[in-house]
Amino acid sequence: LAKFFVQTWQKESRRLGNDFPGYKSFSTPKVYCLVDTSGSISEQELSQFMSEVYSVSRSAELRVICWDAKAYEMVKARSPSEVIAKVLPKIKGGGGTCIYPALERISKESLRDSIVVVFSDWDIADLYGWTLSKMEAIASRCMKSIAVTVRSEPKVPANWEKIRVSLCH
Repeated sequence: LAKFFVQTWQKESRRLGNDFPGYKSFSTPKVYCLVDTSGSISEQELSQFMSEVYSVSRSAELRVICWDAKAYEMVKARSPSEVIAKVLPKIKGGGGTCIYPALERISKESLRDSIVVVFSDWDIADLYGWTLSKMEAIASRCMKSIAVTVRSEPKVPANWEKIRVSLCH
């Protein structure tokens, strides 16, 4: 994993002592992108979702899962070129829309210090009860959870942030 370093006066320099700032390191964030590829997603919407995924890959290590009524293979990408080479060829879907299998897949991961982003039109058949409880549980385990939409207002638990993106024309 790549690391970022910043100088800070909160830590002393190990080599030069108290009179000089030390360094604090941050690792590259891990972002889980759950991309809705169901039949209700148009080509333009899917293109917008993948454009957002591509942008995120410039500053994060990605785990991308495409989903419709089931969750497909998790694909790892550490750069924009890997998004093109690894993620785009693995896009599957076109069926109904049930998010629970995708949530179940990432709930098995260590989400500490991770960000979870769900890209969808939020026309989801199983968005009630157990699914909302699973979303709440995931949000409590990760650093941030974000619901991204191109259409309707996401009906997600309060501990999820909501973002609406405009389609590129």
